[in-house]
Amino acid sequence: DAVNRTTGVQFGAAVGTFTGGTQFVGLNGLRYTNLEDGLQAPDLVANVRLDQVWGTVMASGALHQVGGMIPAGFGNTQYVGEASDTSWGWAAGASAEIKLPMLAPGDSLYLQANYADGALNYLGLSGNYQQRATGLGSIGLTGAPATAAGGFYPIADAIWTGTAYAKESGWAVQAQFRHYWLTNLRSAIYAGYVKVEVPANASFTAANIARLPGAALFNAGYSVDVLQLGANTVWSPVRNLDIGVELLYSRVDGSLPATAGIIAGTSSAGTLAVFGGSVDVWSGGLRAQRNF
Repeated sequence: DAVNRTTGVQFGAAVGTFTGGTQFVGLNGLRYTNLEDGLQAPDLVANVRLDQVWGTVMASGALHQVGGMIPAGFGNTQYVGEASDTSWGWAAGASAEIKLPMLAPGDSLYLQANYADGALNYLGLSGNYQQRATGLGSIGLTGAPATAAGGFYPIADAIWTGTAYAKESGWAVQAQFRHYWLTNLRSAIYAGYVKVEVPANASFTAANIARLPGAALFNAGYSVDVLQLGANTVWSPVRNLDIGVELLYSRVDGSLPATAGIIAGTSSAGTLAVFGGSVDVWSGGLRAQRNF
């Protein structure tokens, strides 16, 4: 373990010749790997912005080195789909904030739209970070996997199909209206929608599983969309102090029953991966924030 922390190389076998592979036994969720990953380049980001009395508009773009996610276990002698030295993704976005002083001083309407191909972090997706892959949603496994409830979808820049990277794409739109009841009391309502598209040759289908070795370790790729609606109210009794409450509704919908994504394992640990499903999530929070 100490050697692994020093070198950044992870190998499953306790003894034996290093082959650049990984071993997985009884696994749930996103698989963890820490292989030597080659050269990694920083994102290249640019934007242009126009500020006017009536509001602000901005256009932006980014180039992003693709990080892939393997769709199936290829055994212990092949690399998983890690970052590519030559495959790049991109993203583009536009946003506008329109001031609405005719309603109340400080009122505004905010609009934003983004598109990404092989650079899905620019759609606002975040979660369990694993080589630029994220786990979206959750599935409860307190009972038998066949009765699991919830929704979970691994998402990455691309999926390694065994011969090439199949880049995922997606788009997102958001809108927010903010209103000041008093100079120190404001509320906002907002909505957002994001759609992730997985290429047909990398999605979870019987045909794709059949053509890959080690299909019991299939890590899944499936198109999914997320809808969010929220509202908050913030009180600022003094400058730089915000006290607020927020309520958020999220709908994760991949149109794939959770049980369809169960892949039976070959070890005594049983099922290795559970994904798919749809889930509704209500969340909220209280916030006290002091800025210095």
